[in-house]
Amino acid sequence: MKYIYLKLLMAYSFFTIIGCAQPISNELHINFRNSQMCIYTDNENTYLSKDNSYLIFVNEVTESEPFKAIYSKDYVNTQFPIRLNQCLKVPVSNLEFNKIYEVNIETNKNFSQRFCLKRKNNETELHIINDARTQC
Repeated sequence: MKYIYLKLLMAYSFFTIIGCAQPISNELHINFRNSQMCIYTDNENTYLSKDNSYLIFVNEVTESEPFKAIYSKDYVNTQFPIRLNQCLKVPVSNLEFNKIYEVNIETNKNFSQRFCLKRKNNETELHIINDARTQC
């Protein structure tokens, strides 16, 4: 009897761990046009906090320095950017070329994406960065 109980307990524990596991961060989508970064989640299963708010912040990714937000803004009673036509514009005027940045939206889930800005033929381009890369 103890053997069956132990097997059931192990099976329950396994499925609980698997069922509760989710990525720490979900992919955030970035659209870049007319020198503006526009972000959205493309995730219908997102809801806002009880105070109907969410936070957006951008930080430079460096190996040697601690986290420092370059841009941060709280949104309250504002439509959450799920689709491209609902995207939020994030200013890029204080970002530098050839540096890696990460943009985040925090609500019931965390959404993030690393990117860098490059200058090509007098145009600004946004490049999505793989988490493992340390250079633009």
